[in-house]
Amino acid sequence: MTETLNDNILQSFLELAENTPVHHLTPDAVAHKAGLSLTDLPPHLTDGFDFADAYIDTINQRVVYGFQADPQDSVRERLFDLLMQYFDELSLHKNAALNIERGFKARPGALCKRHKLIFDLFGEMLTVCQANAKGLRGRLRIRSLQALFLLVYNVWRTDDTEDMAKTMAALDKHLAKAEQWEAKLTCPLTRRSVA
Repeated sequence: MTETLNDNILQSFLELAENTPVHHLTPDAVAHKAGLSLTDLPPHLTDGFDFADAYIDTINQRVVYGFQADPQDSVRERLFDLLMQYFDELSLHKNAALNIERGFKARPGALCKRHKLIFDLFGEMLTVCQANAKGLRGRLRIRSLQALFLLVYNVWRTDDTEDMAKTMAALDKHLAKAEQWEAKLTCPLTRRSVA
């Protein structure tokens, strides 16, 4: 979890990121946009990726760590709600989100450094949706959820429908497939344990 940015700095970063891939953004540029000097910025903000981390963390705090699971819903329904909330948040600053992606594609080493944080985030998504994310089975679920997110993200990035209908359809389809695979993996174990 990164240190929370004040609204002025965060908004300045997002405005710049609307038109500039994040690996080209500098703390100087963000400070200037915010009407601040470089020394006014938190010292941990050393490049555009640090600002991207702070922005993504605001989404994580709101959507993931603040998620309230409906006890009447299935795990699939909870995951659908959580992930659509996530895409809703990304859509508020879609060009900035796409330029963050471009930055990480241009600097894959920066993405590798965040591997554990990303893995832990998807584990937390499963946990708040009341799915077991522990042990070997949990690790497989986390990896599966990461892959599912990327598949849906690739639809979202070009989804121009007003209500994100294409994104919702893709998410529903992939969650259904994941649920089927989960059932296939679980049923034989269940049968053996009953016997």
